[in-house]
Amino acid sequence: MNYYDRQTLDLFYDADKYGLPYFEDELSLGMIRELKGLSLDDLVVIFALSRPNLRPDVWEGYKSGLWIDEVSMPDFTQGLLARSSGLLIFQEQLMDILRSTTGWSFDEANETRKLMGKKHQRELEPLYQEFISGLFHTSVGHQWLFRNRNEGGQALWNHLIECAPHLISYKFSLSCTLHSYQIAHNLTHQ
Repeated sequence: MNYYDRQTLDLFYDADKYGLPYFEDELSLGMIRELKGLSLDDLVVIFALSRPNLRPDVWEGYKSGLWIDEVSMPDFTQGLLARSSGLLIFQEQLMDILRSTTGWSFDEANETRKLMGKKHQRELEPLYQEFISGLFHTSVGHQWLFRNRNEGGQALWNHLIECAPHLISYKFSLSCTLHSYQIAHNLTHQ
């Protein structure tokens, strides 16, 4: 199946008319209709963003391709956040940031992500120390901390904790989007 089929993607501009699951609501349709040249990657992000408790500035950041938040994400996270225009919206992105800064295993990063999502401060305190230590021991993290007068580590950690409860699994977002895309493809190419 061609996942970049323009006819199929264009069907999403009228998802409510065609009964495309996950994209029929006003929020999703509004996001879709604001984008020109919609792609499958856009649909995955729109699925992730069209949940309750979405901060309005998150969508504006994605749409413009610029993300400005209280904390500027370090340069070394750009590649990790590329698929979502610099937005931290997927659980896997948080785990990648933790793994790249600390050297933690996938399981350790996943457990930390879960604790961050529940904001378990007592369990997070020793992990914060490992996070800061990891930043100091990676060249990119060390340079970033130096430029931010060593205060950036605490701000970044707090930002990650603040974002964690709102993150969604990329794999889940992708699978739901592909389900809807397959229906649209079948409608387009009957």
